[in-house]
Amino acid sequence: MVYRGGDRAALAALAPVVLAAAEAGDPVADQIVCDAASELAAATAAAARHLNFGAAFPVAMAGGLLAAPDYRERFLSALAARGLAVGPGALVTEPAEGAVRLALDTITSST
Repeated sequence: MVYRGGDRAALAALAPVVLAAAEAGDPVADQIVCDAASELAAATAAAARHLNFGAAFPVAMAGGLLAAPDYRERFLSALAARGLAVGPGALVTEPAEGAVRLALDTITSST
């Protein structure tokens, strides 16, 4: 792990630089972004299986990386490649808001 024993905040601050380089066509940055989205999708898929969500489930996406359209699309594509469909998918700026939205969606769909 690159950040072992290091400054995680300093490493996270590099994300916009890597995203911009990937969007500009840098192949190494592009691979980093692709791998990161794939790893997040793998973790999401594992959690969905553990929680018996099935192939389609709602997701509240929060955080700096998921706010970037290219990264978000790669993440959603990586989920689809694993046979998972996200719906509805909501981009939220505050994680607690995402939890509230999911709870409201669950209540609304069960009535």
